[in-house]
Amino acid sequence: MMRRTVRLPLFHFRLLAMALTQTEQIKTQFEKAQRILITFSKNFNADAISGSLALFLFLKHLGKDVTILCEDFYRPKTLEFLPQIDKIMGKSDELSQFVISLDLTHTKVKEFSYDTEGERLRIFITPEDGEFTEADVEIKNQAHAAYDLIITIGTQDLESLGTFFDERAESFYETPILNIDNRSSNEGYGQINVLDLTAVSITEILYRLFKELDSSYMHKDLATLLLTGMITRTKSFKTSVVTPHALRVASELVEQGGAREEIVKNIYQSHSLNTLKLWGRVLARLKSRVDNQLVWSLISQEDFNLADASAENFEGMTDELIVSAPQARVIVLLFEKEDTGVIQVWIRAVKNVDALALAAQLGATGSRAFAEVTLDHTDLKTAEARVIRTLQEAMEKMVA
Repeated sequence: MMRRTVRLPLFHFRLLAMALTQTEQIKTQFEKAQRILITFSKNFNADAISGSLALFLFLKHLGKDVTILCEDFYRPKTLEFLPQIDKIMGKSDELSQFVISLDLTHTKVKEFSYDTEGERLRIFITPEDGEFTEADVEIKNQAHAAYDLIITIGTQDLESLGTFFDERAESFYETPILNIDNRSSNEGYGQINVLDLTAVSITEILYRLFKELDSSYMHKDLATLLLTGMITRTKSFKTSVVTPHALRVASELVEQGGAREEIVKNIYQSHSLNTLKLWGRVLARLKSRVDNQLVWSLISQEDFNLADASAENFEGMTDELIVSAPQARVIVLLFEKEDTGVIQVWIRAVKNVDALALAAQLGATGSRAFAEVTLDHTDLKTAEARVIRTLQEAMEKMVA
């Protein structure tokens, strides 16, 4: 069967939007699509991960062929408990396919088989009559599988997907995109954009969508994934973004099997001794400016070595500091990457502050909530002076 991806023109979607509600548009796309790609920013968070996995389960329930891919994905230790997390691929070349096509114009296939001999794969094809020739065979390496629908989760723009998008831009433009996010910085690049700025997490949006599409489908794993996104985005419902609606949704998810205690234990109560040692060094060096609204710390390679730890051990620390330091609006961690002469900078901001805009002069990537900067050929002190000066000036202009 010939496989081809057809992009419905934009005017078709506009006409469709006039006739159908957004949920009906999504339902139509789900019904039409068989092969679906779920993807999210390479600067991912737990909400994007758990939301993608929840959507994966829902679409598999609908009988769809679903792939999840995030460039350079790795499994954070605190999220290894999540159902189906092994389904997320981190390399786009895992989508590559080696395709052998056989022209059946002159004769049909009677039998097909294959075996392996040593390190070689042998394919045997018996024609019904006549014979196949080399001219009947076409061999090509298909760079990526063709999808009927692409769904982006928590991705403000397509460039945030990294080289996975850059190398396949044409395919993205030829395929309908369902864009789901809860941030105002989202560029609305999809043919269908589900953007709810009142939702505390992407999984809160997905919960509503799932109920509207199939209210009967809910089980422990799905409820746990949806609840994980809400808990991580609200720091276990401690932040000011929590709404009465979010609390009602969380309550319903717990009633439907969401493993709240397991989520909290894995994410907030499972820090290793090495992690705590590293956190101690970070806390001991905390500095602040702009009336304690800008808070930062430094981590040297020696700190990592003494604590027998890595950057992965303080992944949640910027979030913890935002919650624990109520005056802080921007949290910055600068650390040395092992034996590379590179300084990595993580910048976390509260909801009404744009971390990406603050660090734009530093070539930051990421989102409003979390930005990342890489500085080459420098040392920690020089990087600190440059980064903090830039952020301080930007924040003072913002206040003024």
